[in-house]
Amino acid sequence: HSLHGHGVVHNPRFDSHTILCYLSLATRLRKLKISGTSYTDVSLPASIDLPCLEDLHLIAPYNFPSTLWEFLSFSSETRMTMEIDNHLLSHPGYSGSDVLEEAAVRRRLDFMGAVAKHCGRRTAARINGIQFACTTTRTVLFVPEQGAIVREFYGPLSSNHSVVFDIRVAQIDRLLGKSIAAPLAMLAQLPQCVPLSYPVTLQLLALGSYSTSQWIQGLAPFDTVHTLVLSEFPPRDSLWDAVCPDQFPHTEMAPIFSRLQVVHIILGLDSHAHSASYIARANSDSDSSEDDIM
Repeated sequence: HSLHGHGVVHNPRFDSHTILCYLSLATRLRKLKISGTSYTDVSLPASIDLPCLEDLHLIAPYNFPSTLWEFLSFSSETRMTMEIDNHLLSHPGYSGSDVLEEAAVRRRLDFMGAVAKHCGRRTAARINGIQFACTTTRTVLFVPEQGAIVREFYGPLSSNHSVVFDIRVAQIDRLLGKSIAAPLAMLAQLPQCVPLSYPVTLQLLALGSYSTSQWIQGLAPFDTVHTLVLSEFPPRDSLWDAVCPDQFPHTEMAPIFSRLQVVHIILGLDSHAHSASYIARANSDSDSSEDDIM
């Protein structure tokens, strides 16, 4: 196949050096997908410039995309999809209790931060939507696009939006420093990497089992959230106590989303027809005891 317009490389055991050599010649490449489960260490004397790249899709062990990132140069407008270490989940010897060492998890968090910063330099439409699946550590960033339909997703981000960043990292659901959960640490670093101006829609799925203090650590940086989308009702207590403390405003513990206006509940991910929205009273000055249904 030719790497002139579209490049697809799929091989369980690929030669990283050969791939990078091909890429260095494909300066007009628009779409690139590389998938495999093994790789070889490689170094190149110069970066690979792909100024026309529109879509980048990598499915590989962590070491390959992190190595490739050091050499690739492409536009901040490039749409990125990465599935990192997902092959481990289907490996015959994999156990759900297997976890990476903390240092390895932190390297993955740093890498995700670097990738997000690259996307954050976009000069086109700003990012105004985030979907985060906690237990699968999947981060999706959306930009507004009038008339667009994203069929894989449900809720307010499924229409008039398009996906520019979709990253999944397997095997990092653990605590860091015995305090913050690694998935929530990954989420918390996003506002430092990507400019998020009000209003932002934040959609949380596959919520996991975290304490209220861990939710606060993970969500406190998101001060531009207007709409919060949750995948269960009623929301679990630990999360809701962070979003809407029971004793507020008669307590020093303030809601983490200071400008939250709408909570959107998806009762079934298989059917967006079962979704419903209601106005959040967490930060309202109203004394009304009823929720307004939208």
